[in-house]
Amino acid sequence: MNIRHRVLLALAAAILGLTTAAPAGAATNELDTAWAHGGKLFGLGAVQLVDSHGRAVLARVLPDGAMRVTRLTFAGAPDPSFGTSGSVTLPLRSFVPPPGEGGGLPEVDALYPAGVSELPDGRLVVLGTSGNNVGFELVRLRPNGSTDPTFVGVGYNPVGEYVDNGGASALVTYPDGSALVAVNRFADQHWLQRFAPDGTLDTRPGSRIDVPNRPLCSVDGTPPLPRCYDGWSADINHLLLRPDGRIVVVLSNSDATMHSFVAQFLPSGALDTSFGPGGVAELPLGHAYGAVLSPSGDLFLSGVPSFPTPATPPAPVRVVDLTGTGRLRAAFGDHGVATAWNGLYRAPDGRRSADGGLALDASGRVVVAGTGLSTVDAGVQYCSVTRFTASGALDRSYSLDHDGTATDGRRNSSRCRGITVDAAGGYLVSAGTDDLPTTSLVERFRP
Repeated sequence: MNIRHRVLLALAAAILGLTTAAPAGAATNELDTAWAHGGKLFGLGAVQLVDSHGRAVLARVLPDGAMRVTRLTFAGAPDPSFGTSGSVTLPLRSFVPPPGEGGGLPEVDALYPAGVSELPDGRLVVLGTSGNNVGFELVRLRPNGSTDPTFVGVGYNPVGEYVDNGGASALVTYPDGSALVAVNRFADQHWLQRFAPDGTLDTRPGSRIDVPNRPLCSVDGTPPLPRCYDGWSADINHLLLRPDGRIVVVLSNSDATMHSFVAQFLPSGALDTSFGPGGVAELPLGHAYGAVLSPSGDLFLSGVPSFPTPATPPAPVRVVDLTGTGRLRAAFGDHGVATAWNGLYRAPDGRRSADGGLALDASGRVVVAGTGLSTVDAGVQYCSVTRFTASGALDRSYSLDHDGTATDGRRNSSRCRGITVDAAGGYLVSAGTDDLPTTSLVERFRP
């Protein structure tokens, strides 16, 4: 972001009352009632990113299966300069299987948001994945929301990219407009697929990167390799790109073994053997729900520990800090791992205590969103945020009851979907709702 953009963001934040300083008498972790409708925005989906101009971009699947992308103003209203009244609707597409696969008949399916990435010129690349695991689609939008005619001639892949029994889960883009998509097929086939700047499939050597479905391991767990687990395989759930072009892939397994690991690849597609043991590092996480790269190059991940059965105790919120070489950073938390309990769990198995992912704010603090049970109202679920300091200590100042969590205003949210830090430092928490007419909710909280 250049200096001019930063100045404009600062001015806009000051005018709209979105500065990081809270009004006199207001707690810093309170719902920002000046944003959207009393601090809440219903029905527009989850926040996918905050663009270079500080505008939040949301996406959701509609009842008819189409996908809607919405851009907001600083004040939390749909941006009238984007699409129609702030939104663009991407209609259903046909996923046509190649000869010999899927019965040969086109399949029309709903598109679920799987990622949005911004190019340097402000264009957006949107990834939608099939709800029935038959493929995925890339769409490129111009800054005003119209489809980009230079992208496969019509702004999108006309028939989508067919994947038998599979779909896409993550997206990153390069400055030249090319894209890299994470693909999961069945339980043990995972790869990264490159697309050229014009949206066509990149068929050059190295354009497809096969991702191991388990880390390098040994039967007896002889260091430095982790122990092998029966049936250990995992899906790609996060994809990140380092400034030097190295690719970070986070995989998690959701069966009873609950294990996660990170693989790092060179720009050529080869495993980066300088990262972890042989390019793959096991994580002290049962499931990694969030991943973000810091400006210094550290990889922060959030999740829960491994709990193999529902009978085990509630899972805590856990944050892991990996250096650029895949080692735990000893100065963060307890030898690279920060943990908070705070009553954050979801009965009976506790696997969603950090299911909303994580974000880093401008002060280097780690904020984690997760679903839990209220410690005040018995049996009531809510979406709560835990904050850690830059050194991995629980930030007890970010709480109404000084236990390190902020619960104010989240009683209507029954499941977290994500957390993002906006241009003015506020926390945008995306959540699901079971007891409201709509199926999505975004709330803005002061930091």
